[in-house]
Amino acid sequence: NPSSASITKTEISPPPAPDSAAIAKPRVRCSVNLVDENQLPAMILDQIKLAYPKFQSHLDKKELRESLGLTGPGPWGVMLCGYLLQALRRDPDAIRQAAYVAQAGDETFI
Repeated sequence: NPSSASITKTEISPPPAPDSAAIAKPRVRCSVNLVDENQLPAMILDQIKLAYPKFQSHLDKKELRESLGLTGPGPWGVMLCGYLLQALRRDPDAIRQAAYVAQAGDETFI
């Protein structure tokens, strides 16, 4: 006589879907000017090529430079990645209060 085993069936139902109003969070928009674009350090073409070594030969093409806003003989104020990183390196309150004024040499981020 085999012993009888009792199996209890438990159904697990998924939690109810949350109300869409409960999910929606108000979006906060803010405008933070990280780098003062009007005070970028003046750079000559050779300096820009150093900042973008893989694009040196492309930067020799006048048409490309002009499409990027690098018209005439230069120097130009060029936004570089290092300036953004330096701007973000500051205290959060300083970031909110004023745009970072990039200095020559800030293009290198250490």
